[in-house]
Amino acid sequence: FAMSINPIEEWKLDFEYVKKCTDKIELRKIVKKLRAEPFYPELTKAAEERLAAVDPKSKLLAKPVEASEEEKQKAIGELDAWIFQQQQKDERITKRAKANQAYVPSS
Repeated sequence: FAMSINPIEEWKLDFEYVKKCTDKIELRKIVKKLRAEPFYPELTKAAEERLAAVDPKSKLLAKPVEASEEEKQKAIGELDAWIFQQQQKDERITKRAKANQAYVPSS
């Protein structure tokens, strides 16, 4: 396991320790370490479940929320509109640049 500022001792990466642990900070560290090196999925799940029991509001337990199809389509539409606007701006800038190059002041 990789070293960190506050490393978790390897003996704490154990089902019995996790099952009895009541320190939410310690459990967070254990979950982070196990997720970073996912060699022990059952132990990771046990640590997450224990953390949920000790600290149910822990941000580590938050699950990503899937956007609805309607939200996805809205986002795609907004991106398409933005791309179109940027292309129009680019065309205007290009035309101005060409017009400025074509202009030769008389001396």
